[in-house]
Amino acid sequence: MKCRLKSICGLVLDVDGTLTLDRRSFLLDLELIRMLQQIAAKIPVVLVSGNAIPVVAALSRYLGFDSWPHVGENGCIVYYREQIQHICRKSTRDAAIIVEREMSNILRPSWQNSFRYYDFAYVIMGRTNIEIVRKDVRKILNSKGFDWVKLSFSGYALHFRPPEASKGVGALKALKIVDIDPSCVVAIGDGENDVEFAEAGFRTYAVANADKKLKRVVHEIIPAPSSQGVKLFIQKLYRQHLLNQEL
Repeated sequence: MKCRLKSICGLVLDVDGTLTLDRRSFLLDLELIRMLQQIAAKIPVVLVSGNAIPVVAALSRYLGFDSWPHVGENGCIVYYREQIQHICRKSTRDAAIIVEREMSNILRPSWQNSFRYYDFAYVIMGRTNIEIVRKDVRKILNSKGFDWVKLSFSGYALHFRPPEASKGVGALKALKIVDIDPSCVVAIGDGENDVEFAEAGFRTYAVANADKKLKRVVHEIIPAPSSQGVKLFIQKLYRQHLLNQEL
């Protein structure tokens, strides 16, 4: 794992599968959180998640990252100091409800959908192949006039997203609020939707157990999975003096 930046001025981090113990867990790695709390006292630690904004806001407050802006709904909303900035303009609610009715035996709506504005999430039940489900959903969407809806799988849920939704764009908006140059910010993720970090120009890293689509576009792959990978990456930054040793 090589780092060629002169210094790091911020971290943009996915949550589920990246800060959790693995890609099937909702348990945060508390050792990693303590490391990030020290970093967040000096430079931005920006959470960029597919979760609804109340979840992201709660995480930022109770984990000690609320000095910085954070992003929910896969880039559609930025939260900072109890204020919400809407980035997306078009909701996928109607499209999601239609598909939900026709595929209720396969798709279970996330409990967070009651708190969402633009991006709606569905858990795939059983061991159904995700690509088959995606194909069936796309067929329904196209037949109902919702061909503009983007679909992405986070590793936890299938997300119905407006065309302008981008985790990378959301992260850029968040950094602009606090006047941070994105050229010295690195992004870390695990899911196919984290490809959008790279598309937005971030120096992007994937944990070892990341989706193949992400691994194909990142600068480097960290040789450890999920939260273990993020801890390894941070330790590497310290050793290479890319983070202030006093953090």
